[in-house]
Amino acid sequence: MIDIGANLTNESFASDINEVLERAKKNHVEKIIVTGSSVTSSQAALELAQQHPNFLYATAGLHPHAADDFNEETLATFKALIQEDAVVAVGETGLDFNRNFSSQENQIHSFEAHLAFAKQTHKPVFFA
Repeated sequence: MIDIGANLTNESFASDINEVLERAKKNHVEKIIVTGSSVTSSQAALELAQQHPNFLYATAGLHPHAADDFNEETLATFKALIQEDAVVAVGETGLDFNRNFSSQENQIHSFEAHLAFAKQTHKPVFFA
């Protein structure tokens, strides 16, 4: 079994992350993909994956709620992160026109940029 959308970088796991991972292993979880939904959480997901090789992996991307923050600097950071072996997918990305925490125009721009660098790097896309 593989958990493909774990938010293990959330502060709620800070005090017991090792116990959480041990419970997952005991329950036959073979791999966990830690979700990156911002620059900070993508970097943290990679760091966590590097601390637990061959069990944890990471994604690198920007959730559509934060698309107003997307710029060339964030794109460059994600492009660098995606080169790491432990980063297995581009995202979290997508469109959320229901809540519109970011403008629809910026969501589309961010989403298209994520798709383009996923294509360039031959990595799958992790959708929100």
